[in-house]
Amino acid sequence: MNCPDPLPLEHAKILRYKSHKARIDDFLNSDMEWKDKHLKPLRDAIRLALRNNQAQSCYYCRRMISLERNNMYEAIEHFLDKSKPHYRRWAFHPLNLVIACQPCNFAKSTKDLGDTTVRTSSFLQPNIGQFKWPHPYFDSYTKNIKISPGPIYSPILNAPRQAQASKMIDDLKLNSLANADDRIQFTAIETMKLVARHHRIALKQSRFGHRDRRANLLIEINARINRGMSDLYLL
Repeated sequence: MNCPDPLPLEHAKILRYKSHKARIDDFLNSDMEWKDKHLKPLRDAIRLALRNNQAQSCYYCRRMISLERNNMYEAIEHFLDKSKPHYRRWAFHPLNLVIACQPCNFAKSTKDLGDTTVRTSSFLQPNIGQFKWPHPYFDSYTKNIKISPGPIYSPILNAPRQAQASKMIDDLKLNSLANADDRIQFTAIETMKLVARHHRIALKQSRFGHRDRRANLLIEINARINRGMSDLYLL
């Protein structure tokens, strides 16, 4: 399964939990940093929900992201950067959060993707101003960006956010040959690892544990293998 378009908002309900609301209040009413250990349970819950929402894909480049216990290959990405004082109030807003691979997260860095009207708005919603890139929840990725074999990313002619799509592709260097080679190598290695893991689990029928759990895990791994093969075909 590829990254859905538009993205679902299933992770929004997490923010309504009493314990999480208290943590958000603590963050907003102090100079607490995003990485503070007090926020870890909330960050972990958001991360898992976003992974499911996006089918474990990067929102920006749409590549499969490897699961790793230290989260080395992904980041909880704030579309409007949390380091900007005017966006701090939206650090946990569900319409401001996606999962991104580390290369895209690094390239985006702390870019300010809103105009003056966005910066001064009291609410995060469509039509509050102009965003410099297509918005993950307000705009359709596939109606604005085309990914052709190569991969080649291009803005769709006369798309609603053609200019924004072009800027996002340029800013993230999605058409860099070096980045394309990295994506090919990463996807191939990750897919081979998944095939090997699938084979190991299939061989350990009696030692793996509960039959249903084993069957569900094999289904999940097989789906990720198919995704990797699909990505390689596109690449």
